Amino acid sequence: MHERTRLRNDVVTRLKAANTVAGDDVYKSRVVSFEKDELPALSIFTLEQQGSNSGSHTPVFDDEITLQIDAYVATNDGWDDQLDIICEQVEDALLKDPEFVKQFSTIKSLSTNIAFSDEGETTIATAVIKIGLKFTSEYHPVITDDLEGIDVQVTSPPGIASMKIEIDTESEG
Repeated sequence: MHERTRLRNDVVTRLKAANTVAGDDVYKSRVVSFEKDELPALSIFTLEQQGSNSGSHTPVFDDEITLQIDAYVATNDGWDDQLDIICEQVEDALLKDPEFVKQFSTIKSLSTNIAFSDEGETTIATAVIKIGLKFTSEYHPVITDDLEGIDVQVTSPPGIASMKIEIDTESEG
């Protein structure tokens, strides 16, 4: 499973289990349309992944992935407090959980931006939470054949009998 897919699945599971004010309205999608009775809700996706190769023969990347969590609430009285509550619940559920944090070499960044959308029947306020996560990806070659043996012949100097060395690579039972 790709790291982005694994991360989104993991975050959805953790946020549903955290009992945020969004409850089970936690989705793995960047395109979600909500009705007023479905709010508050969370949308989880990965925006970008960048890496630089630190390996010489096997590709080993020091990656940074941007996890985005959009928190949606209806704009009624106290909507800014509602967004702050859900943002705090999301941040606590992830960043205070040692099992989540230990998956990464570094939690590089955290930012939140507030936006509005009044395109539908309900005006919606959104908190866009972005978390920069660093980790290592290794891409080892896939070897499709088995080494069946090695035949090494050593040439001896004149006057010394030649030798043949055979190495059996099969392990015994």
